[in-house]
Amino acid sequence: MALIVPNPDRIRAEIKRKRLWVWSKKRALTHPKIRKVFEQQIAEHLAEAPHEEQIHAFRLIGRAFSVDLGEITPKLSLRRAVIEENFTDEFTSMYGETKRAG
Repeated sequence: MALIVPNPDRIRAEIKRKRLWVWSKKRALTHPKIRKVFEQQIAEHLAEAPHEEQIHAFRLIGRAFSVDLGEITPKLSLRRAVIEENFTDEFTSMYGETKRAG
């Protein structure tokens, strides 16, 4: 499972290139054709990785992890427990996807 913070310029470029009807940031992050772009890139980059290192479910999120919210330290180390707590809904839905796919 992975949380991915996409580059907003890249998302806008894909929306324009594919001429998608997207009316909000949330829709941009959940649009099936945008997700497909990321699925393809993940598959390409991890093609040689063993199965247990593959990303089987992911979510595009609209913000980077934050020091102010306690998700990362000032040295930019991840605080996984805080991230899990702050993104509970995303992890819950991804867990459901992997259970259905498995």
